Amino acid sequence: MTRKPDNDCSGFTLLELIVVAAIIGILLSLAAPPLSAVLSDPLKQSTRKIVYFLQNARSTAAAEQSFCTISYNRDSRQLSSRLVPNKTTVAKDRKALLQTLSLPESVNIDEIEVLHPVTTDEFKIWIGPQGHTQPFALHLSDANNSLISIHVEPILLKSNIFDDYTPLVK
Repeated sequence: MTRKPDNDCSGFTLLELIVVAAIIGILLSLAAPPLSAVLSDPLKQSTRKIVYFLQNARSTAAAEQSFCTISYNRDSRQLSSRLVPNKTTVAKDRKALLQTLSLPESVNIDEIEVLHPVTTDEFKIWIGPQGHTQPFALHLSDANNSLISIHVEPILLKSNIFDDYTPLVK
């Protein structure tokens, strides 16, 4: 009985692994500049922050089983959310400020589209105890005239983002 040598191993050589690592490094260096531009763009950063802000307000309203208001003041350029106390909350005599979001100077909310138009300098939307709200859209722009529309779904905790001006479907 003869025995076969154990040289029958299959695998990659060190040279093959180095070549693959070099190719991956080259591809990543080509993809990094566009990725960093997306992450540092003030309009896209503000869009991400607004979507998170809205989701947090809706989740808090649902968790607390209380109404929540979101308001936008054009003069101060701030979004704020407040929990409206009900019979089960501790702070019955005042509204609890949940969070505030200030927009950078280069980003503007050009239009807030709702089913019932707003004519004052302060926009206010109500969120129900289940996290439901009326459908609305925020239209943002920056100094480069780039546009983004955020459409907020009335029932789902979901927002749709569009890279241009997209009117709210009523």
